Amino acid sequence: MPTLIVELTHRCPCNCVMCPLPASTRKSGKIMSLPDYINVLQTFAERFRNEDLYVILSGGEPSILSDLCVYVQEAKRLGYRVTVVTNAYRPDVVQACKDIDLVEVSIDYADATKHDNHRGVPGLWERAVALVRSLGDKAVVRTTWFGDNTEDILKLAEMFPGRVVCMPCVVKLGDTYGIIVMDQA
Repeated sequence: MPTLIVELTHRCPCNCVMCPLPASTRKSGKIMSLPDYINVLQTFAERFRNEDLYVILSGGEPSILSDLCVYVQEAKRLGYRVTVVTNAYRPDVVQACKDIDLVEVSIDYADATKHDNHRGVPGLWERAVALVRSLGDKAVVRTTWFGDNTEDILKLAEMFPGRVVCMPCVVKLGDTYGIIVMDQA
């Protein structure tokens, strides 16, 4: 199952505590052009001919692209199953893309205030929860474990049974990055 992860942009209007991208990049980072994107998809498809192809569209925040649906449609045209990872900043843009196979919506806390403070955008939790609910089985909650949100993740699992995916936390350690992995023992 060859999977291509494409960061369409590093732009993002959020100010997430854990984000490794500098504020200047989140504000004015590049957006992958449609021709470059199609070229990457075609190159990958040629390499993995006769296999099921998957592409994960992420960023930054892909929902800031008003033409996100065009990127989704091009991937579908080339035979890909498409997942979009979003913080639900612009849920209307994501909902307009009817060809998406799966939407991973970032929600890190079951509490709206904690989530919005962590992401730096008031009202983001409400948009994210509404997006997951509106998309039904086409959406999952993508949550990152930070150590202080274990109970929140369990609450999210109750809110969205069978639809919560938990990621390890990436943290900055001086000049490098490390991964905190939840102890499964």
